[in-house]
Amino acid sequence: MKIFTFWCFLIMVPFVLGAQIDFFGRSINGGQSPNSATVFLTVGLGNETSIVSDAANLKDFDHAARQINLFNLGIGYATQILEIDSLEEIEIDLDTVIGGPLTQNAWRFYLGMQYATFDRDTRTTATFGGSRFRDGGFSMSLQHEMSLLAENNMWEIIPATASAQSLMASIYTGVEAGFDSGFGITIEESGILQLVTDHLVRDVAEGDLTFDEYKAIEATLHESIRYQAPKNTGGSEWYVLATVKGQMFVSPFKSLPLRFSLGLDLGLDFTRIRKRNQNRMGIFFKTEYLFY
Repeated sequence: MKIFTFWCFLIMVPFVLGAQIDFFGRSINGGQSPNSATVFLTVGLGNETSIVSDAANLKDFDHAARQINLFNLGIGYATQILEIDSLEEIEIDLDTVIGGPLTQNAWRFYLGMQYATFDRDTRTTATFGGSRFRDGGFSMSLQHEMSLLAENNMWEIIPATASAQSLMASIYTGVEAGFDSGFGITIEESGILQLVTDHLVRDVAEGDLTFDEYKAIEATLHESIRYQAPKNTGGSEWYVLATVKGQMFVSPFKSLPLRFSLGLDLGLDFTRIRKRNQNRMGIFFKTEYLFY
């Protein structure tokens, strides 16, 4: 109900503001088409479905890897001294992958500027919305992007009688810096402790450990890993992405400055390519009001 009310408010705002002036002091209903202006202040609301991955190798969690390496080293010494080859089965593989892909849907609020640079559509936008990694979290970002196509060379998907109302498309590249609270995780949430337990339970089932040995090793490993682990073991919630975005957009009304956009967004967390990162792929739909 709240979302429905917000959308109704967003659509009604242009009619309410009809007799007022815009961000640049010009009449909003002065007859100028939104697509004929060169600079906009944009305010919008959108919905995004993102595919991300919080997967990482066990060895990427430095605090845990150090303790497990010591454990594996001890097992190696015991194997040599006792000459029991089966003890090698107890060693924990640091290449084990923790986590995996996630799909998350979130609403996002947009506030930005649109202008031309080198005859190309350029947009600088601040966003605020839900986390891409967990329910209840939040994310915020500052995006800067530029169309690869000059304004006169953008693809006209569906022509309109007035070209300013045509459905257009282009590809944008840029950079995005932001914060996602859902990316940070505790040692318990990471799954490392459960991974250690599952590995030792398997060793008990295969006869490599007795139950008492399993309980003693589990308690020692868990305690040492917890002692070493920081409060956030998943990596920094802050990120910088290189982005590529393909989108279609249309401002269908001559005197009503609304723009509707549908697109696909790709982001590369180039500062953490080989670590747990915030790479993403998403599809979005948004409605924007243009102050021109």
